[in-house]
Amino acid sequence: MMTVSKTWDPCAILQAKGVDYNYAILVLNRRITDSISKDKLLSLWQNATVRITVDGGTDHWLLWLEQNNVPKDIIKQPDLITGDMDSIEPETLKHFNNVKTCTVKLTEDQTETDYTKALKELKKYVKYHNMQIDYVITLSDDSGRFDQIIANVNTLFKAVNFMPNVDIFILTREALSWLLWTGSHKILVPPTALEYSKWCSLIPFGSKAHVTTMGLKWDMSTVRITVDGGTDHWLLWLEQNNVPKDIIKQPDLITGDMDSIEPETLKHFNNVKTCTVKLTEDQTETDYTKALKELKKYVKYHNMQIDYVITLSDDSGRFDQIIANVNTLFKAVNFMPNVDIFILTREALSWLLWTGSHKILVPPTALEYSKWCSLIPFGSKAHVTTMGLKWDMSNTVLAYGQLISTSNSFTNSPEITVTTDSPLVWSMVLFSEEANKELAKA
Repeated sequence: MMTVSKTWDPCAILQAKGVDYNYAILVLNRRITDSISKDKLLSLWQNATVRITVDGGTDHWLLWLEQNNVPKDIIKQPDLITGDMDSIEPETLKHFNNVKTCTVKLTEDQTETDYTKALKELKKYVKYHNMQIDYVITLSDDSGRFDQIIANVNTLFKAVNFMPNVDIFILTREALSWLLWTGSHKILVPPTALEYSKWCSLIPFGSKAHVTTMGLKWDMSTVRITVDGGTDHWLLWLEQNNVPKDIIKQPDLITGDMDSIEPETLKHFNNVKTCTVKLTEDQTETDYTKALKELKKYVKYHNMQIDYVITLSDDSGRFDQIIANVNTLFKAVNFMPNVDIFILTREALSWLLWTGSHKILVPPTALEYSKWCSLIPFGSKAHVTTMGLKWDMSNTVLAYGQLISTSNSFTNSPEITVTTDSPLVWSMVLFSEEANKELAKA
C-alpha cells in the first residue's frame, strides 16, 4: 500500500501561472459551469503543459469559449483528444483530425471509462514527447449520475497503478477533490474557503480508515480514553457546556483501578458495546502510566497507528501528582518509543525534549498575549543551546541546585530551536485568561 507524507496547496495548484510544476488540464464530457471564473479557467488552459479534451468534452469546451466571447484564435488548441467518439459532434471530430498539432486517439475499450482511458493516453503522450507531468486538473462538473461520480473516484484509485507519481485532481463547480493516501498530509486552506464557504469532507472508499485530524471544526481522534474518575469529569464538562451527549463520540477505552469513578457511570459504560472498560489494579504504577500501557494494547489489537497522545490533566495542586505525570513521560518512551506524549493543562502544553536538536513553532497567541515558556532538566544536568528565546542559552548547564530555565519568554520569533545533551521538559503557554477574553470579543 502506498504511504506518503505530503503538503497540499490548492491555491498553488489552481493559480497555474508561475508555479514550478508541469500540469495537464483534462476536460471530461460535462457542461462547464460559470462558477469557475473566466480568467482562472483560461489561465489554467493556456498555461498547461498538455491540454486534453475527452470525447464530447471537446464540444463543451468550444461552447464555453463561445458563451464567454473568447476569440478562438488566441486560445491554444487541445493537444490530445481521446474517447470512443460516441458523443463528440462529427464536424468537431473532422475539424480536429485536420489540426496538425492535435492528436486524436480513438479508445474503443468498453471495459474502462473514458476518464481512465484518457489518463492512460496522457501517459503515452508525455512519454512520447519526453515531457514531465506533475499533476492533472480534471474539469468534471457533477452530472447528477451517481454511477459516473463513483466511476471518476475509481479512476483516481486506478491511476496510481499507472501514474504513481502524478497527483490527479477533480475540479467541479465549487470543489476540488483528490485522494489522500495512507500517511500524513498537511493541507493549506485557501483564504476564500475560510472566508466564504467552509465545508470539506473526508470519505473512505473500499475499507475503513482510522483518521486523526487537526484544524477541522470536528476533529477526529483515533482513540478516546478516560481514566477512572476522569470519565465523570468529562461528562460533567459536557453538561456544563450544554453539549448534547448524542452528538459526542463515546470513550473507546476507560481504564483505572475504578476507585473514583461513579458506580452508575461505570455501570453505564460496561453496557456500551463500543467502549472497552479495563480494570488496572496494579498499585505500583499510576493510573496515567497504566492507561498508556492499555492504550498500546488497544491500538495493537485494533491494528491502529497512534502518532501522539494529548493528555488533559489540569494542575491538581498536588506536587507529587505533577511529578508523577512527568515521570510517566519518561517511562512511556520505554513502551511507546515512537509516540509523542503531551500534557495539556488550563493554559500550557508540556512534553519531553529528548537528547538532540528540536525546532518549536510558537503559536501566534503565545507571542501576542502571554509569552512564558520553560526548559526543565529532570534526573541529570543538561548542556543547552537555544535560539529565539528572550534569555537564550549557549551550551549552558541546566541542573537542580544550579540554573533551571523556568519563566523564560518568547521574543517575536515564531520559531525556537533547542539543542540538549540530556532530556528536558519543555512547557509553553498556549492559552491565557487575557487571550481568551480578547478572542471572545472578536
